[in-house]
Amino acid sequence: MSLCPTCNTEFTAGEQFCPKDGTPLQGQSGGDRLLGRVLSGRYRLEERLGQGGMGAVYRAHHLLMDKPVAVKVLRQELSSDAEAVARFHREARSASRLDHEHIIRVTDFGQSEDGQLFLVMELLEGESLAEVVRRGPLPWQRAAVIMRDVALGLSHAHEQGIIHRDLKPENIILSRRPRSGRQVVKVLDFGLAKLLHEAGGGDASLTRTGVVFGTPEYMSPEQAEGRELDHRTDLYSLGVIGYQMLTGSVPFSGSTFLALITRTVMEPPEPPSRRRPGIELPPELEALVLRCLEKQPSARPQTADELVAALELLVRSPAIPGAPEHATPGNGELAWVAATRAGVQSTPPSSGGHAPAQGLEPEPTSASEQEQKLAPRPWRWPLYAVALALVATSGMVGLRLLRRPPPSPPQPARVDPLTTAQELLLRRRVDDALALLQAERKRRNSPALHRLLSEVYEAKDNRLRALGHMYLALRLSGQGPEEAATRLSLAQLLSRMGHAGESCRVVAGLTSAATPQSLRQQAESLIRTLRCEAPR
Repeated sequence: MSLCPTCNTEFTAGEQFCPKDGTPLQGQSGGDRLLGRVLSGRYRLEERLGQGGMGAVYRAHHLLMDKPVAVKVLRQELSSDAEAVARFHREARSASRLDHEHIIRVTDFGQSEDGQLFLVMELLEGESLAEVVRRGPLPWQRAAVIMRDVALGLSHAHEQGIIHRDLKPENIILSRRPRSGRQVVKVLDFGLAKLLHEAGGGDASLTRTGVVFGTPEYMSPEQAEGRELDHRTDLYSLGVIGYQMLTGSVPFSGSTFLALITRTVMEPPEPPSRRRPGIELPPELEALVLRCLEKQPSARPQTADELVAALELLVRSPAIPGAPEHATPGNGELAWVAATRAGVQSTPPSSGGHAPAQGLEPEPTSASEQEQKLAPRPWRWPLYAVALALVATSGMVGLRLLRRPPPSPPQPARVDPLTTAQELLLRRRVDDALALLQAERKRRNSPALHRLLSEVYEAKDNRLRALGHMYLALRLSGQGPEEAATRLSLAQLLSRMGHAGESCRVVAGLTSAATPQSLRQQAESLIRTLRCEAPR
């Protein structure tokens, strides 16, 4: 069992960092005062199965129906927290709407006589996926089946407007049917789910932007940045789980919470076949896992159904004959697995003449008459020349008069909103600067704008949002001086946050001759201040 020294939350699933505040966890031991309690006269708590940020899960016995159940109990110290209680009630309402083979079923929820909130679920006999992957990587066929079944459960939840937001191996249980022995995959703990249909509703504050829920190793880049989430964040987390099943490790790790999310947001994942050389892995499955791990949600599979279709093809056709070596998933049934392109034949257009129109021929004339009509008259040419010159001169004068624009009043010079926001920030009018930048963001999306937004959120003491906007600025910077300026600003922010190691890593490379002199001097000064070691 581990304890977060900052928020005093207990964990038993092997987490290294607290999902709430990123603090390294400490080991502890002790008894449980809830064991043996009977909740609402029906559920006797017999054994604690796990612990999380919201509460603990117990094996319990339903006294009236004489059967085992699982009971999730909200932490006692949070019972007086109105926001935590509201989130727990919302979890119960959300979970009760989910009825799928691959999602744990919620059978009851309520509140005990002393105010203890609880949620009753079916009891699953089996082990978590976390326990399985701790023993080593899985064969790709089994990993693909587990991913498919989890994606089926996610598809059902997404159809109900619910995203999980904390998908990880600890929340996936592998059990077996008593008679057939067939493996059954169950996704549990939608306690951190977000109801998309409730956005803007009465309890929308429970999912306000900037509040981060989830486990760092499985967070999507947008989740790590504190941005708004949709169902595609679950597909990213499932990609991390698939990567871990195939290689035995998560794509990104770090010695600190910030180091971990920095790598998640900035670095591309190492392909599983490179992380674990010699692995038996179809390139199509590797491409699908890497696509789930794309930084931008728009580059991932767009729905869980699309992911299910791709995995179903892999499960049904293990050999996948004729598949391209470096295939990339597409839409629908993902024809990228065995795509062929049909040739399109075309024939040149047929040529043909047109019959002359009837009844339009001139009457025949003799050759002498034609020569007389076409003969020039020399005395008329001077008159023609004079008339044409007069017409041309008058036409040019008229056109010049018509084209001359009317005089316009002098226009005042437009003040750049970013300059105005910078001045407001210097005068400590932080909210005014934020409102101006948010309005300007609807018109443009530039690195300079996000750097200023980062300064604003840092002034509002929201370091996570500040870091998120700095990452967005870096993503938009491209190459050249703009990228150097953004990397320097990011390194300075990390330094102010007390993360010298991450700051050194980001600022590395800014001392080259390609960096503008002023930025290079600031980078060298920061490196001297932090005493950064030379990169190896």
